[in-house]
Amino acid sequence: LNTEYKCPWWLNSKHDFCYQLLSGGMEGRCWLGNRQKRNRLTGHFIGLYAEGGIYDFQLRGDGYQGKYYGAAGVTYGYAKQLAQHFSLEFSLGIGYLTTEYKKYTPYEGDIIWTNSGRYNFIGPTKAKVSLVWLITTKR
Repeated sequence: LNTEYKCPWWLNSKHDFCYQLLSGGMEGRCWLGNRQKRNRLTGHFIGLYAEGGIYDFQLRGDGYQGKYYGAAGVTYGYAKQLAQHFSLEFSLGIGYLTTEYKKYTPYEGDIIWTNSGRYNFIGPTKAKVSLVWLITTKR
């Protein structure tokens, strides 16, 4: 079982760039291969995930803000042990994403809402590279 919380909050007013995300999710995993011959949490895995959150994205002017987004699907990944308690993990998730958004344009320090809508997507919804710290006495 994997749980995660994400909160990147990058703002660069000089370049009209904003990336704000508050998100969380859970994932159940099945590790593949002979587990007797491998260290825990290494090798290939498949899983099911669900996540959601709020966001505000802006690049060179127009931006999109969402009160929520939700995504769920299947994931495939690989984890490679780096040291006794650290590993590097790569994963890709394919599934369904839905959100309601508002499009805006900044004007003289304020935000002007231009339109809103709903967006639904089926395809890649998650790609990540993670440094994993296993907190135990034995690997």
